[in-house]
Amino acid sequence: MRRVLCVILALALVLDGCALIFRGSEQDVTVNSDQPDAKIWVDGQGITPGNVLHLKRGQEHIVTAQLAGYKNYRSTIRTVTSGGITFFYTGFVYVGAVLIVGLPLLIPWVIDGATGALNELDPENLTITMTPEDAPSTPPPPQTQTPQWPPSTEKPVAEMKCPYCGQTVKTTDKECPFCGVGLPSK
Repeated sequence: MRRVLCVILALALVLDGCALIFRGSEQDVTVNSDQPDAKIWVDGQGITPGNVLHLKRGQEHIVTAQLAGYKNYRSTIRTVTSGGITFFYTGFVYVGAVLIVGLPLLIPWVIDGATGALNELDPENLTITMTPEDAPSTPPPPQTQTPQWPPSTEKPVAEMKCPYCGQTVKTTDKECPFCGVGLPSK
């Protein structure tokens, strides 16, 4: 009986991935719009805003939206490698299993990678902001220098060329820092 349980456990580990078992190959994603009448499509299929979508983790998804009087919207829900506890846990389980049992236990990691079970979709909640067609494109704000605080009381130092080596030096220098020759005083 004990031998049968060991064989079943080994087969379960070899034939399926941990992330696939615990997380599945799909993820729940919600897409909303700031304009309730907007027509929204995910991967070319019309959806109802606010409904939960079950999208495959292993592929990117294209979101488009249209509404009369507004610019067309297009965005991508990206697939990224899962970080944090999921990646740490599955990596720990796989490496430990390979060290204890051997190379065949790399198969679940390959399965999880192929099915996308190790991935996350980003963003998980997407809110579409529709832009009116007649809205002026906003120019970037003017570049201003940040005032120095407290204001400097130093006067700017004038510069001149060293008559001997031609390097730029301050007029307050008594000798050229480059060639060491004394500078004429002004």
